[in-house]
Amino acid sequence: MTPGRPPLPGTPLSDLATILGRMAADEMALAKAEVALGVRQMAGGVAFLVVAVVLLLVALNMLAGSASAGLAFAGVHPVLAPALVGGALLLLAGGLVLWAVSALRTSRLLPVRTAARLRRDIELIKEMMTHDSQT
Repeated sequence: MTPGRPPLPGTPLSDLATILGRMAADEMALAKAEVALGVRQMAGGVAFLVVAVVLLLVALNMLAGSASAGLAFAGVHPVLAPALVGGALLLLAGGLVLWAVSALRTSRLLPVRTAARLRRDIELIKEMMTHDSQT
């Protein structure tokens, strides 16, 4: 018998409470680990969102600087450089925002593997109970 997993069918019904207790503890531990992983991934998403906001502010500053220089110089080409840098930063910030939004999806908090294991465990328990009632 593997620790934390139910034995093969044919186990006495008296062991069922012990098996169920171990299985419940295992499933709770797995669910906690999955939720913790999801929360860590969401924290990473928040960090990238903060970086995206900072880059957006820098980009807006660059674009505002290029617009004011453009007005001051009335069409002199050196103004194009800060505008291109500001545009590139805007594109970078947009990409980071898209990544951050995908990382912040609440579906990452669902313990999918735990649910699959629970379904498997329920099927095994049904099989064990059916086998015990036949003997």
